[in-house]
Amino acid sequence: PLCALDLDGVLELDQFGFPGLTPASALSIRALLAHGFRPVLATGRSLGEVKERCRAYGLAGGVAEYGAAVFVIQGELESATAPSAAMDRLRAELSVVDGVQLDGEYRFSVRAYTVQSGTRRGLSGEVARAALVRAGADDVQVIAGEAQTDFAAPEVDKASGLRTLARALGATGDDAYALAVGDSRPDIHLARVTLRAYAPRHADPRLQQAGFERMRTRYAAGLAEAVGRLIGHPPGRCPSCRMPAPTREQALLRAALAVGERGRAGIALRAAELLWRLG
Repeated sequence: PLCALDLDGVLELDQFGFPGLTPASALSIRALLAHGFRPVLATGRSLGEVKERCRAYGLAGGVAEYGAAVFVIQGELESATAPSAAMDRLRAELSVVDGVQLDGEYRFSVRAYTVQSGTRRGLSGEVARAALVRAGADDVQVIAGEAQTDFAAPEVDKASGLRTLARALGATGDDAYALAVGDSRPDIHLARVTLRAYAPRHADPRLQQAGFERMRTRYAAGLAEAVGRLIGHPPGRCPSCRMPAPTREQALLRAALAVGERGRAGIALRAAELLWRLG
């Protein structure tokens, strides 16, 4: 069975200025694999970024750019929708707007942003709407984020991408996906393709209204809680998925990497643990 995992805010955090796994999310992947599940990605990130992570994390494949592209690591299969004319026109319009920058890695959607005082920001609503009007692309989806604004074709969503991915991986039927974990509005569609849909505590409230069960903890800790619901125990608590006992240096490193995995509320606790281990 497949398990669809969102990337930003669920599997990865950028607590150190770059995206990466935390100990809880790495252990969640390990536990799923050890218990016979196949974790896959369901993200808005580019196809290239999905390929990179599938290879690094040992995943079977993933859905990129909100469902517009699919990647299967075995055989390097890549399946994607053709970029629409409306998206091409929108990309052209945004490329000439003063101060707007485009991420060239996005081939089937558009990721645009500005840089203000050295910090990436999403586009203002006015700039985004004006570009859509000029491009004649009123039906294009606008997905606003803190550091970018994404534009996706109207027919694209993560659920349709996951169905394509399941077929490519030989998983058919209503039970192809045993689990889905997401935290933002584009993840709402995941509930349509999975037996269990979970959201970390920090997630957009609209996910709970769409049928997601909200976890008690945030971010990667919420992911680990969801995985524990599936396998019957917290990740790492049985002989199949338990990690080897760490050395003192390894324990220190794990404690440092885990500082932000529960969000701000858990920083003090993790910092205290780190100080204790250093003592």
